[in-house]
Amino acid sequence: LLLSLGRRTEIDFKNAHESVSLNCTYETVTSSYYLYWYKTPPGESFIFLFQPHSGGTKRNEAEERSSVNLEKSKSSVSLRITALELGDTATYF
Repeated sequence: LLLSLGRRTEIDFKNAHESVSLNCTYETVTSSYYLYWYKTPPGESFIFLFQPHSGGTKRNEAEERSSVNLEKSKSSVSLRITALELGDTATYF
């Protein structure tokens, strides 16, 4: 599987059934904000994954092997995918 994080040269190669965590940091000047995780599989358009925000998290229920962790104190949001499958090959934003 090939996993890359958009706008970076970071590429991660993983085997099927492994897990991966993708991390991003953010900056905000307000206490109310919305962040988004999307993936773009090869040759396809954006697929919504998660919308972590200051009041909770909205998720794509089809992504049952994925979870998101918002660490406000570190201005960090991570996406974790377990039991990787070939269909997880994508660029993640």
